[in-house]
Amino acid sequence: MVQPGDPIDPNPGYPPGWSSGPYGPYPPYPPPGYGYPPYPPPDLRPGAATAAAVLGYIGAGLLILAGILLFFGASIVSTIEDVSGQTYHILTTELVVDGLLNLIAAGLLIGGAVGLTGRSAPGRTVLTVGCGIVLVESVYWLLRSDAASASWAFVFGALAVVALVLAWLNPVSDWLRGAYNGPPPPPPYPLSR
Repeated sequence: MVQPGDPIDPNPGYPPGWSSGPYGPYPPYPPPGYGYPPYPPPDLRPGAATAAAVLGYIGAGLLILAGILLFFGASIVSTIEDVSGQTYHILTTELVVDGLLNLIAAGLLIGGAVGLTGRSAPGRTVLTVGCGIVLVESVYWLLRSDAASASWAFVFGALAVVALVLAWLNPVSDWLRGAYNGPPPPPPYPLSR
């Protein structure tokens, strides 16, 4: 109970520091000035994990396109075989098997990239298996084809190698284990005079 002579509280019933106005209570003003920007949260995904996933998606898209072209080539060879009466079963089988391997590798790359960005260690393993299949296919096509086709095999192999290296860097491993604290904080801003 308020006694005569007690100081009058201009904000009765509100927490200390809050003011009342014609529109109700509002919190105190923030301190003046802009201050430093907030640091990123410690659970931030490393850029290497994102880059590995993006390369996995790109490689998968190219593999799907190449698989469709291989199936189309097998269809053309089969049609030529039917028209000419000659047998090209080995070439048709090779094109179909290579097309299936491309689609399987593309599925593994997509699944692994999704798993890796979802912070799943098995996702990185799936991405690694997909990249391994792509590397084996790249070596096969480098040995099997001419110089023009070998350049495409080199592109597929290079994408797989770079994705593998990025997926197995230490910050990505730390992030998958939960021990990654984000990038180092930026240096303090110089004080103005």
